[in-house]
Amino acid sequence: MGFLPILTLMFIFVLFLAFRYRSTSRKMTESEDAFYRREIEANSTVRTDIDLNSLDYLTIPMDKFPSDSKGNMEMSKALDELNALKDKRILNLTKMSNTDLKLEYGRNHLDEMQAIGENYVQLSILIVTIAEILYEAGEYNDAARILEYGIATKTDINKNYMLLADCYNMLGSTRQLTELREQVPTMGLTLERNILSHIDDLIKSSSSTPSENFPTEN
Repeated sequence: MGFLPILTLMFIFVLFLAFRYRSTSRKMTESEDAFYRREIEANSTVRTDIDLNSLDYLTIPMDKFPSDSKGNMEMSKALDELNALKDKRILNLTKMSNTDLKLEYGRNHLDEMQAIGENYVQLSILIVTIAEILYEAGEYNDAARILEYGIATKTDINKNYMLLADCYNMLGSTRQLTELREQVPTMGLTLERNILSHIDDLIKSSSSTPSENFPTEN
């Protein structure tokens, strides 16, 4: 290949890169403009028609959780935190940005909605913490019920799903593993592939008869 064809190809490649850069830059600018427009709208949104006390808050089913720490200090601390949380307002707002919160509930309610969302994050962490202690103690049924409640609240904590799969495996419930696998892709989890792979491995390695009588409560 002569020098001129090489030069031509290089010129075309440079033009291509320039086009890609301009296209990407334009898209970024449009995205930034859209973000700032939403933020300006959000900062001007005041909602006086919303009674925050009337929202459909989550209720913690305390009967699903242990009432006794059995001398386990980590469990005692977790249960104390859970009891302190049970009467607070809780909503799963993990998929909402501050801009979303201001647009939905008004900038005048932002601080309160942030606190309500933080209560949910704390609850989600406590669910996994308590369930993990129960799992390590061999109390797989009790751990599973708590983790099922976590999924019912649409938690996005990946460990909630992994640990629940482990509980079902220890209980010999292939049916429950299969149902969990079907549910995982609907949850928008960051480690979805890892969780599905983990469940698949458990299903393949399970030689137990599905426990059709295993009670589940959501």
